[in-house]
Amino acid sequence: MSSESPTNNHHPQTGECTSTSASSLSFTKFEAQGYSSGVWATDKLIASNNFTTTVKIPARLKAGNYVLRHEIIALHGAGSFFEHSEVADANMYL
Repeated sequence: MSSESPTNNHHPQTGECTSTSASSLSFTKFEAQGYSSGVWATDKLIASNNFTTTVKIPARLKAGNYVLRHEIIALHGAGSFFEHSEVADANMYL
């Protein structure tokens, strides 16, 4: 992995997924790891030697069948668009 990046975990907003297509779900974020004490979330994945991590499922979810979505946000080119533009020093909130 070459990108130092944050990670996010999501669960469906609609609840249990027993007869719903995963492609029709909308998700809500329940856990995120970013940059902490000089270490990116992806650095922790690499250091684990098998690219695994542990997340705590929210207690508010009832027992059942769920589709979880895990994301690694690629930041390796995040600033390249603005480096040579007139908005290079602007604060961007996307």
